[in-house]
Amino acid sequence: DVRAVSLADGESQGVLLTVPEGTRSAMARVAPGGALAADDTRWAVAQNQRQYTALLVTEGNVFLEEALRLRSGLNLVLAGPQDAQAAAGCDLYIYDGVLPETLPETGSVWAVNPPEAVAGITPGEAVQGNETLRAAAGGEAADLCRHLLLSDVALRSFRPLSGGVPVLLAGGESLLALSEQEGRRAAVLGFDLHDSNLPLKADFPVLVQNLLSWLLP
Repeated sequence: DVRAVSLADGESQGVLLTVPEGTRSAMARVAPGGALAADDTRWAVAQNQRQYTALLVTEGNVFLEEALRLRSGLNLVLAGPQDAQAAAGCDLYIYDGVLPETLPETGSVWAVNPPEAVAGITPGEAVQGNETLRAAAGGEAADLCRHLLLSDVALRSFRPLSGGVPVLLAGGESLLALSEQEGRRAAVLGFDLHDSNLPLKADFPVLVQNLLSWLLP
């Protein structure tokens, strides 16, 4: 599609071009170009957001539920611990303090304070939380901790995690870790959210969105 437009110095004019339905990418080019070639061409790529379904298995966690609902394109389904085993067909399974006897065969997993190991990440014995929270080293930790302040976060207790890729540390102990096995992603948080003031911090919804971006790429 070509349009001829004549402009005097300092003038501007909008030009409407029709893009066919289903177009994945489009390029607009000004010819002849100006003195700066870099701004003579522009590309646009269609951003069709996929819809995901996430199952939250919990006895009740309003902080986590509300933070998850901030994600556009996420259909959140709630279930009680008694229904954890029967659930299937979701893109993401979030287990708050509980785990099914066997994990679903497909879908990513986020376990919050799980009673046992998940995807190679094992929680240890509970210890008193008197350490400050900080980001671990590494690219994945940097991505998931982007825009987090991690200041004045208090923990009453936590269970140090072994295995996986550490994301959040308290002292030298891992409190949030990631695992990816055969293309399946999992995240484990080593403390009950009600045993900390993290849900009351501005960091919390940001951390949840960063985690969702990793679990549902």
